[in-house]
Amino acid sequence: MSTEIRDEELDERTRERRSYLALAFAAILVAALIWVVKAMRENNRIVECMTSGHHNCVPLDTSVRGAPR
Repeated sequence: MSTEIRDEELDERTRERRSYLALAFAAILVAALIWVVKAMRENNRIVECMTSGHHNCVPLDTSVRGAPR
């Protein structure tokens, strides 16, 4: 009887850990998909800007960083 309770507790802990891992994996997957969609939208915006004939589609960083003194 005592070993059955221990086995059930271990099984429950194992299922709980797997559920948390699955939740974490799903959250990481959703975050990665959001990042990919944002990157694709930005690239599409740049392509649309360029195909319409504009020249200043991508802002350039003109700050001077790491320049020799």
